[in-house]
Amino acid sequence: MSKVRPSLVVRTAPFLHGALTTPRLMFDVLLATVPVLAAAAWWFGVAALLVVAAATFGAVATEAWFFRARATRSLRDGSALLTGVLLGLTLPPSLPLWMAALGGVVAIGF
Repeated sequence: MSKVRPSLVVRTAPFLHGALTTPRLMFDVLLATVPVLAAAAWWFGVAALLVVAAATFGAVATEAWFFRARATRSLRDGSALLTGVLLGLTLPPSLPLWMAALGGVVAIGF
């Protein structure tokens, strides 16, 4: 008997592994928010930047508090920073700052 080679070979796809890491991706998205932050400051004034800063502070402080043992590693990837900035950009500029900070806490806490 001769061995018949199958005409269909099933195996996993050879995915390409690039140099994209989580911190690099977070930095790229943060870089993309810079024009949006500038437009928010132009149209809504300093209040918009304060809301973004309060939400970012709440998110980063919660990340640092929840993951105290590995805070340097988890804070270095930038996910809490990006979460705070994106949350702050979605909130109205007239929102009290304590509510924006509480939103950052809830965003990371849950």
